[in-house]
Amino acid sequence: MCSSVNRTGYQREYPMPQNKYSGPSRSGAPRPSNRKCYYCFGTDHLFLNCMVKAEDKQKGLILVDGFAVRFTNGEPIPTDPNMSIWDCVKKHLLSSVAVMLMEDPDPELSKFLD
Repeated sequence: MCSSVNRTGYQREYPMPQNKYSGPSRSGAPRPSNRKCYYCFGTDHLFLNCMVKAEDKQKGLILVDGFAVRFTNGEPIPTDPNMSIWDCVKKHLLSSVAVMLMEDPDPELSKFLD
């Protein structure tokens, strides 16, 4: 129980507020969590701490502005609710590279396309 004193000097007792997302339970057992990173769907971290996102940003594949993720040219990343943003980035980039190779193949790479 907590207590507070209001402006008139009366003390009031009230129960401690419970935060369902704070640390381990009072028994010491970890709280079950179904939260996951929405960039890579990892369950051991959240979006803000995502190393996959940090690597993609460092490689110049994405821009991150708060929780908004875009390609470096400013275009939004096409998403699929069943796929992580990371999977959508990989899928889009692979299809873009394939289109570029088919339109203007590099002579050195064309031997692999035949």
